[in-house]
Amino acid sequence: MSLRLKAFWLHLSASALLLSVFAGLVLFLWYTPWPLLSLQGGVKILGLMVLVDVVLGPSLTLLVFKPEKKRGELIADMALIVILQLAAFGYGGWILYTERPLFLALAADRFEVVRAPDIHIEAVDKSVAKLAPAYGVQWVSVETPAELSFQQILSRLSNSPGVELKPELYRPLQDVKPELLKKYALPVQEVNADAAVKTWLQAHQLTAEKVLLFPVNGRARPGVAVLSADTREPLGIIEQ
Repeated sequence: MSLRLKAFWLHLSASALLLSVFAGLVLFLWYTPWPLLSLQGGVKILGLMVLVDVVLGPSLTLLVFKPEKKRGELIADMALIVILQLAAFGYGGWILYTERPLFLALAADRFEVVRAPDIHIEAVDKSVAKLAPAYGVQWVSVETPAELSFQQILSRLSNSPGVELKPELYRPLQDVKPELLKKYALPVQEVNADAAVKTWLQAHQLTAEKVLLFPVNGRARPGVAVLSADTREPLGIIEQ
């Protein structure tokens, strides 16, 4: 194998290893459960990182790495490629980290995805959201005040962020009364009419009567959250 091809394969292997580790961090820590990354539009960013860091970077190495070049010129060319590649990687990684979701907050009839920039971490009740600040998504319910203010009513009517961004109102999901969950969950007939939901339930050997489903208001696209009707434990998210 020529020195040029060796440089290409070395660059490709290092880039793929680095991105694989980062993708595992994104998929299994920051944006779990799947398809939360897709609902928040992060798949496009991760795809661009693959294009730049695994495809474009090594391809440029293959293009410019010529053994007949002077050593100083070759080092300068490779350093420029690596710097550009690391800059793109750092930018994409920073966006995915800073925009990571901290909570899936059940606000009556839907789950809102609450991102890190949306709230102040120090305001979070650690007894309710003990894992949220650094270790992925925490499922919580939002305790709706007995009397909503006029601004909160307008906020809900316009489907803009409201009480779900107030950590002091967060409560464990299991604290919600079963009758309230059943009241606001999607009707069984609507569940049975959705092909994606039916396929998911069949794959997990569940029926519509055994689960409670709520819309998930993702930033890029909607989803459906699945809870156990008996335990109120989250079972997963279905992409729509």
